[in-house]
Amino acid sequence: DNRQAMRARLFTKWFNDYAYNNNFCVKVSILKDDEVDNYIALIVQKSNPELTNILQTFDDFVGFFTHKPV
Repeated sequence: DNRQAMRARLFTKWFNDYAYNNNFCVKVSILKDDEVDNYIALIVQKSNPELTNILQTFDDFVGFFTHKPV
């Protein structure tokens, strides 16, 4: 319905208002599909011992969908 950006902003506002938001790492990316922006997000506790690997896997996942195969 082309309201993805509005929902993403609203979610970000809600999350930023959350009292314990500093305990989490949030990563947001936009994937285009036929010129439509689709927002995806990852929320992980900063204390997670696998945080670095999780963030890298998320980036790899987004990269996979960002680059069209040749």
